[in-house]
Formats: sequence, structure tokens, C-alpha cells
Amino acid sequence: MQDFLADVQKARRLAVIMFRTSAEEGLRVGEAIIMTRRYLEHMGYPAPDDPLAFATNGRVTMHDAPLGSQFYCKPNGEIL
Repeated sequence: MQDFLADVQKARRLAVIMFRTSAEEGLRVGEAIIMTRRYLEHMGYPAPDDPLAFATNGRVTMHDAPLGSQFYCKPNGEIL
């Protein structure tokens, strides 16, 4: 159980890093979601249905922003 929780936390940190990178690169929300899903799958983690909700513990979901809108992430990593 401890290993599973550690893997979930690591995958969540990777997702946050990917979203932060997406914001820095000026990607749109839909592009950031696709890139994050593919990266997690490449790293051997199952890709969550809603990577935004996964990365933010449910604070932000894919339904909070149109997929074509500009992606924004605060310098502290908080996803808006």
C-alpha cells in the first residue's frame, strides 16, 4: 500500500511539472492535457481521465477552462 501511495504522489508531481512546463511554453489547455497524459503513460503510469483534477487534487478540472484557452500556472506551481 505504501508503494502504491508513493507512486501516486510521484505521478501527481510529474503531472504538475508537465503542466508548469506547458504554461511556460504557451500551450493551450487541451495541448497540455494531451502532453501530460502521454508523458505519464510513457513513464509507466496509467493516464488519469482528467489530468488537471489529478494534479490539483480536484481543485481544477478540465471543465473549468475551455480546452482551447491559454494555459496558466503560477510560479509556485498552482494551476489556474
